[in-house]
Amino acid sequence: MTPSRSSHSRACISCSSSISSLSPFSAFVFIPFILTSILLRLLPFHYCHTLYGPFHCRTPGHPHLSSTSPPSPEFQMTFAAPVASTLFSRFFRSFSTSSACSLTPETQSRKMSGTETATVAAGCFWGVEHLYRKNFGNGKGLLDAKVGYCGGAVSSPSYQAVCSGTTGHAEALRIIFDPSIVTYRQLLEFFYRMHDPTTENRQGPDVGTQYRSAIFTHGDEQHKIAEEITDKVSKQWYKTSLSTKVLPAGQWWDAEEYHQLYLQNNPAGYECPAQYVSLSFEIRDPFDQVADFLRFSFIRPFPPLSD
Repeated sequence: MTPSRSSHSRACISCSSSISSLSPFSAFVFIPFILTSILLRLLPFHYCHTLYGPFHCRTPGHPHLSSTSPPSPEFQMTFAAPVASTLFSRFFRSFSTSSACSLTPETQSRKMSGTETATVAAGCFWGVEHLYRKNFGNGKGLLDAKVGYCGGAVSSPSYQAVCSGTTGHAEALRIIFDPSIVTYRQLLEFFYRMHDPTTENRQGPDVGTQYRSAIFTHGDEQHKIAEEITDKVSKQWYKTSLSTKVLPAGQWWDAEEYHQLYLQNNPAGYECPAQYVSLSFEIRDPFDQVADFLRFSFIRPFPPLSD
């Protein structure tokens, strides 16, 4: 059972009177964390992709992800930051001059000949889709994208089945892009900046094989490029072995409709704390930058890969 949007709103309203008596720094920094701690203790679950998501995914074999026991202090601290930033970003969103509609994808009818496909898995696909759209959409090369399931052995898998860990699928993103605007190499370099490829079957608090790091290639040329970049990233950026697998893309299954454009339709939703996306090298709405910072959505400052 997940709390309703209205119950979440009532919780925010109940703390508003206390906020007015505090300094701006206290109200904006400490109150969200205090409220998060209370929520995590009172709610019948403590692991979900959003406070009001349509399905709450748990991973078998991990007691700390159980919905029947109270959260451990370690997990509570891990989960508190993204939830607190959700509450914080709700406040700032009302002052923002930007619109979530700016992330609307190009329609299939506008796809031109000569486009290519890239498929990646980097943890929760909500954040992966959102961040690729935000950084490569609107004329920057990304023409369309779909979240879905790849790398498994079961036909027509459901989200619940994938989350059970029994289908072998990864939560993935399939990107249709214009190679004359953005290259496959650029998309893969971004892939390695926006998640942690050193963790096995895990991104932040998301644990399970469905959250594994993988590049699913389309053809020999993509496979060669993916292996080359993966090797360079391992040696030059992380200086350790990576858990990322480079595999030929097999059967693709679109995820359920409510997963598509999830963070556009639910702007305060969970963006996954391990999505380390860079602050764009361009002027953006300052409130969006604050929200990105609080979601830990800033690009790791790696230097360009050398030959």
